[in-house]
Amino acid sequence: MATSSRNSEGEPLLQPDGQRINQQRDDGEGSKTSGGSEKDASFFPSESLMFVVSGVVIMVASLSYDFSEAHPCKLKTALDSIHLKNTTNLCKYNTIEDIAEAIYLWSWSLFIWNSYLVILSPYIYRFVIRRYPSFQIIFYTVFFFGSTGFSYMLLDQYSKLNDAQSKEVNIAYYQLQSSMISELETSYTSDNLSSGDIYSKAWNDFFIQYDCCAVREVQGTTNDFVNTPWCTTNGSCHANTSTIPRTCCKDVTPDDYQNAPPACYASVVPGTFKQSCISRIRALTVSSVDEGSIHTLKSYVYAVGIYQVLIQMWTIMHVQIKFLEILKTIYRHFHGRNHS
Repeated sequence: MATSSRNSEGEPLLQPDGQRINQQRDDGEGSKTSGGSEKDASFFPSESLMFVVSGVVIMVASLSYDFSEAHPCKLKTALDSIHLKNTTNLCKYNTIEDIAEAIYLWSWSLFIWNSYLVILSPYIYRFVIRRYPSFQIIFYTVFFFGSTGFSYMLLDQYSKLNDAQSKEVNIAYYQLQSSMISELETSYTSDNLSSGDIYSKAWNDFFIQYDCCAVREVQGTTNDFVNTPWCTTNGSCHANTSTIPRTCCKDVTPDDYQNAPPACYASVVPGTFKQSCISRIRALTVSSVDEGSIHTLKSYVYAVGIYQVLIQMWTIMHVQIKFLEILKTIYRHFHGRNHS
């Protein structure tokens, strides 16, 4: 025979520990319908995994910052200074450095997003989800679209990074050397910084600034200046007082180049003049970006992008589960009312 859970006055019976039977049952039911257990108090599979990913994101941000702040090669600046035309895309990794700046911004945005989820989601669960379980779908939807956006942007930047690296062209130094010689033979008319035309002045400034002489190595009286207007038409070379410009002599400055020793500009004694400008050009094409760092950055960006894709898949699955739980709750609610 079944026993009643109430006394003769209709009050709930007490257990030895003082808890009311019905209240205990009600509390148990409430814990099942309060929006999930404590382990559901966040919007991602694992906080530990999120912290690991955040660490990788910080490494991505650090690497991309190093790329974006790297000293770019000075080649185009140097060639523009002597008015050499058709010198675009000569600096290796310049395109990659631009992409790295975008990756830097996106990686820090992702770090802030992840930090928001780790810190605030337990409070959202405690003060919103437990009171309004159906709101879980809204938050998971926001989480899904956030992950979608970050995964798309990171994988897109990875694709751009990969394309930029594969399209980096090796500089044809022989062709560049021919262009520089042609420009020198066409435009160089004077070794005087104050009285020469803008093209000659540009070359003389170039020789002093980049500590070089001619285009190819000077070999005595046979050098790149022989066919210039300075030697064939008018100038100290044409007058046989100079063989190479005074600006080619070692250790001269714009203020004292006129005092260069005759052993340099007239006799062309080895050791008194500078090395070729094409050798300086080769050094100018190298930026401070290490190719190994590019591969590391690509790997990190790809890994974080794939992680975001997996998060999307996990979110879709979790939303489906929560949606089914809500449907079951609604069904039980109406089914119970119909049988009451």
